Amino acid sequence: MRKLEVLPYNSEWPNMFQNEKISLAQIMNDELISIHHIGSTAITILKNVI
Repeated sequence: MRKLEVLPYNSEWPNMFQNEKISLAQIMNDELISIHHIGSTAITILKNVI
């Protein structure tokens, strides 16, 4: 079974997302329409409840 770890919001996540967004856009080229976020923890207003 895989382990799931819920972490408090990290202010560095938006920067990490931008880097991943650029990488994915380069890999996917014309196949990619848009990327808004990766994972629910990237949205600051969500609560850490599963």
